[in-house]
Amino acid sequence: MISFVLPDGFTLITATASAARKLRINQKRARKRIETKHQIPVPQVNYGVLQVWRESREDSPIHAVGVEIWEQNNKIAMVAPVHCAGWLPSQVHEYLRQALTVLDTEYGFKKFASQVLINPEQCPIRPCFLCQQ
Repeated sequence: MISFVLPDGFTLITATASAARKLRINQKRARKRIETKHQIPVPQVNYGVLQVWRESREDSPIHAVGVEIWEQNNKIAMVAPVHCAGWLPSQVHEYLRQALTVLDTEYGFKKFASQVLINPEQCPIRPCFLCQQ
């Protein structure tokens, strides 16, 4: 019988010499399996991120909307933000529906992948009635 300490430094096994040898061989095989990197092709997908400038209160009106179009980690296009002051919710929905129709023809997606809520004070549109600039 011999004592064998595993690479994790915590486990102590008492075994025969042949069992310890088998254990070492199996550990080497396991490390090789873990270290093997597989190259799996990543699909090239275009997706849209809806940007909504609005206060975080649930009842607050939408200040502005815009869209960014991404391919993997690269921003490839955008729909410029527009102020929604005075728009009814149905008008905002109609505008976004029309934007999705155009984006579907150009980039091939039918809905937004995510929605980002941004504080209206960070509105990029100038002049902006909220920022008074």
